[in-house]
Amino acid sequence: MKRMLLTATLVLSAMYLQAQTEQGRWMLNLHNYSPLLTESDFIAPSNSLGISFGNTKVDDEDAGSYTTIGLQAGVNYFIIDNLAAGINLGVFTQSTTNKADVKSVSTVFMAGPEMRYYFTVSDKTKVYIRGEAGFGTTESEIGGENIGEPKHLQQYEGTAGIAWFLAENFSVNLGIGFGANIAKQDIELLPNQFEEVKTVNSGVNLDLGFSFFFGG
Repeated sequence: MKRMLLTATLVLSAMYLQAQTEQGRWMLNLHNYSPLLTESDFIAPSNSLGISFGNTKVDDEDAGSYTTIGLQAGVNYFIIDNLAAGINLGVFTQSTTNKADVKSVSTVFMAGPEMRYYFTVSDKTKVYIRGEAGFGTTESEIGGENIGEPKHLQQYEGTAGIAWFLAENFSVNLGIGFGANIAKQDIELLPNQFEEVKTVNSGVNLDLGFSFFFGG
């Protein structure tokens, strides 16, 4: 009898977790966004959580303050069981204020497609793999004036992680990924003569976020 109850419990748990990522359902995601950019216009330090703030010191003297916010939101549709396709929108802004009270701001806007596949591990845990591409621009300004021409960005990233389902339609996600960011900018060498400069940055990112499942 106990064995039958245990088997029934395991079957129901598997069905319960499978239903969250079954065909026809929708998923909303919100997670950190930290572009893989190391250009000089990104002055302040940031962390992989995408949100940070604090003070900067030079030779043990206060040199100003900084604020960093990077978030990515997305919506996905499960085209088959466990496989979702969708679109992401990423926004990253980083501002610094120096001792002379001059403010510098760098902003990134990115949007692009995403694919995500889930593997059931236990009654409240799934492993996921995610691939995404993003396209957008980045602009920088100092004291309210733009610095140079906007840069055109392309980003490609693959991530593997774990989703813990704390409630029927809610999960906390933690993963690690590797990505590459390509920045292109037209530099004016002579009047009306431009040259395209291409910069490629790659590295490892920590992915931390939340997902909400509905519909179906």
